[in-house]
Amino acid sequence: MCCLGKRIGVLMFFVSLVVLLNVALLEGSTYMKLDELKQCELEQISAKDFTLSFLNEGLRHEAKYYGRPMEIRGKVRFTRRREHILGYSDMRVVVLSGYMNTKESLAGTHLEFLFSNDRLAEFADVQERDQIVIRGIYIGEYSDPNDMYDVLAFINPVIVSHKKTDPEVAKMIKQAEAEYFNKNYARAKELSKKALDIDPENADALSALGACEDYFKNYDLALKYFDEACRFDPDEPINFYNQGRVYITIGKKDKAKEVIEYMEREFPFDQYTERLKEAYKNNWVN
Repeated sequence: MCCLGKRIGVLMFFVSLVVLLNVALLEGSTYMKLDELKQCELEQISAKDFTLSFLNEGLRHEAKYYGRPMEIRGKVRFTRRREHILGYSDMRVVVLSGYMNTKESLAGTHLEFLFSNDRLAEFADVQERDQIVIRGIYIGEYSDPNDMYDVLAFINPVIVSHKKTDPEVAKMIKQAEAEYFNKNYARAKELSKKALDIDPENADALSALGACEDYFKNYDLALKYFDEACRFDPDEPINFYNQGRVYITIGKKDKAKEVIEYMEREFPFDQYTERLKEAYKNNWVN
């Protein structure tokens, strides 16, 4: 009798899920025209928080958002082409960073906004690291074994606002990161500073410069730059990881613990949360 009750409960849950999905479709969101999508009032949610909702809620998330218009803000990870995705073919895609998570088997979960070929001009100048606010109709999760990440997909995208990264700044940051990983720390620091001279609020440049100052044991400066990176890009977990790592290095484990607690709330499945917890546990320093 107990097992029968459980089966009935599971069946009722899936019936409810189907009903919710049908309601979403019947309300017309899936067929909303672009002009209507541009004009309707929507609550904005970050790409990070939308992904976190999916990771936490699973099917309940899909039931709540499937077929609904959404307004998402986030950082452009890259653009790409997809031959096939959820019944759509030959789409051009803007990918927003979601989560590099440890809970799922794939390396991460990110958001993809699908543009048809006749709309290429609308995002021709969108590039990696740009900050963007974009609307679209959520059509669910997608996994491709050839990808290193899971997808939360949207159709009928409309770009609401676009803060473009200066191409020269983007180039300098890429060069700085390459120099850092090649252990040319002085050159990496020089390039990061030049990027910040052009764009003082660029979180990626602040993070790169913080890493350089950390290497040179200028910990006060490192914390200053990591603090600013967290302020200008609060959805990027590596900034908080770096901040907490420096606190461990200088012996301020109480401050590091505060960062860990924040990351456990805001980035519970992210690899950097786990890495900082491990560093704290082992009292790891540079």
